[in-house]
This record gives sequence, C-alpha cells and structure tokens, in this order.
Amino acid sequence: MSEEHVGYGRPPAASRFKRGVSGNPKGRPKGSKNFSSDLRDELASLLPSHSGVQITKQRAIINRLVADAIAGDGRAIATIVGHFLKKDDASAESEDFREREILKQFRTKKEDDHEGP
Repeated sequence: MSEEHVGYGRPPAASRFKRGVSGNPKGRPKGSKNFSSDLRDELASLLPSHSGVQITKQRAIINRLVADAIAGDGRAIATIVGHFLKKDDASAESEDFREREILKQFRTKKEDDHEGP
C-alpha cells in the first residue's frame, strides 16, 4: 500500500468527491425550469382572439398595452417609451447616438443663427 499525501488541498481519498457523482444529490432535478423559462413558455402559448385567429399571450399583452396607451393611460405610455429608451440593444445604441448627433448639430446651428451679425 502506498501512502497518500494528506494535507491542505488534499483530503483523504475516502472523503473526496467521487468522479461522476453529484456533490448535491438532492439538488435541482435535471430538466426542471426556472421562472424565466416558465414565463417564456407561458407567454408563447396561444389564446383565441376576438377575430377568431389564435394569438400568443405575449401578443395579447402587447395589444392591450398599446390600446391602453392610445386611450391615454400614462403608465402604458411610460412602459412603451421606456422600452424604446433602453440601451441594451446595440442597434438602439447606434440609433440613439445618431439622434444625439443630429440634436447636437441642430443646437449648434440654432446658436449660430441667434448670434447674428
């Protein structure tokens, strides 16, 4: 029998994790879903609409949000506008950058016009 070196970072062989065996056997089962994936699946499920065509729950929520915004609901308007102001999309960032550049050019032109002769 060879003696194993036991010490810091090298526990005895009997107490080491076994290869291929989970360290938490009663943990989350494989295939179980988290909140985000459950929500995504639920929003993708279909609902019958008034026109007889099936639409997703997500589309129904968007339709209601837009209808409320058109009716003047401030929270619905803020939600829609807030969505478009987010900068988590690269194309939105580049579009926002272009808009800022246009505004900057407009301001400088307006200031030049006010200086006059």
